[in-house]
Amino acid sequence: MKERFTLKKINSYIFAKIITIFILTREIGFFSIPWVIKIYPFHISYYVKKDICIYIGVIFVFLLLKYKKKFIEIKEKRYYIICLAWIGMIGLTFIMSLVAYKNESFYMLFKKYYFYEIIAVFFILVFLFRKYKDYYSFFLKSIVYIGTMYALFIIIYKIVYEITGLYIFDINYQLIQVRRNTLRLARPADFISLSCILSFSFILKQKANKKWVSCFVISLIGVFWVTQTRIYQLAIIISCIIGWLFYTRSGFIPLIKKYWWVGVIVISPILIKFIYSFFASEDLGGTLVRVEGYIYFLQNIVKNGVIGIGFLANQENTYILRGPGLKYSLTDLGIVGFIGIFGILGIIFIGLLLVLFFKSFKNSLKTKSHPEVVILIIYILITSISVIFNDLQRAIYLPIYLSILSYCNEIDNKDWRIYEDKIFKNKCCS
Repeated sequence: MKERFTLKKINSYIFAKIITIFILTREIGFFSIPWVIKIYPFHISYYVKKDICIYIGVIFVFLLLKYKKKFIEIKEKRYYIICLAWIGMIGLTFIMSLVAYKNESFYMLFKKYYFYEIIAVFFILVFLFRKYKDYYSFFLKSIVYIGTMYALFIIIYKIVYEITGLYIFDINYQLIQVRRNTLRLARPADFISLSCILSFSFILKQKANKKWVSCFVISLIGVFWVTQTRIYQLAIIISCIIGWLFYTRSGFIPLIKKYWWVGVIVISPILIKFIYSFFASEDLGGTLVRVEGYIYFLQNIVKNGVIGIGFLANQENTYILRGPGLKYSLTDLGIVGFIGIFGILGIIFIGLLLVLFFKSFKNSLKTKSHPEVVILIIYILITSISVIFNDLQRAIYLPIYLSILSYCNEIDNKDWRIYEDKIFKNKCCS
């Protein structure tokens, strides 16, 4: 017997939606609108998101106490295991860092790395996806709509700056750079590019609906013209092309045979420009530093046994985390920086994640009902070359990625079992 959709349940669903929108807009700093930030009762900073972690912690504890085992029950056990592996890796790295560095304290490390508790977002989202039938669709659409609005805001910010030279956005939240004599706002790239690929998945699902096409184009302009983040540009183009090839009705192989030359024409100049951009005169120094950073962190994979460099909070140890001359930044070193911190544990975790991605990719191709799975996996793999999910800047994205993939995998497995049962029955009846 189906549970009645009572007024109480409707109210809880509306409340869940409101909280979702609030946390997503808080994550992006309320679009960097100065007057909104001023009236917000908590300190707003790109690198201080304690309030989000507090909200997530309170929600997690509330749902756990109210629903108990039902809350943490995950049908896709593999994703449950990967989350436990993540928690175990963080915990072990924390303990071993305290042992390895005598000048580090529990309080100092916790104060700096508190944001890792945000993995709780995975359990919250998967629970809400299963509890409310339409919440999954609502969540993805919220990311797209908010990301599109954010792209519109930064496009307007840039136009006003180019014309008047004035900053009409909150300069404390945005990282302001001038690249090739034009304003660049890099920080919105994480959220807007995710919005961009999800809007493209809706285009594939709903046959180029004008609304999703508009969202995709606006987000694309935001990423290419305003944020100018090359790895995201490359990831969006390649993941969307692969997603389109796999999910078009004509089939993947026939399309490759028929339109391979189009792909070469489209992708080749982008790849050439992308590679060349790293060696342009104004970017060459940064590229060389990044290469040195890769070498430095690879050399430290087994610095402290099964972990690499580990967690460091004491300023006396900054030279270990940033390398000679304090010139390396983890946020620019992607998967290599991740492995440099977590060492052998990080390699094991990445290996488990790749196996999980491969199985989800394979399952998604069977039913072809969730193009966001293929697009998202390709997107994560490409962006991981340069950016990774183990810093405060992008900590919330790992549980979001995993919750989307977990839910889609659960639905795809269910759909595939139904499909196989129908085939079996048809064969038996014939």
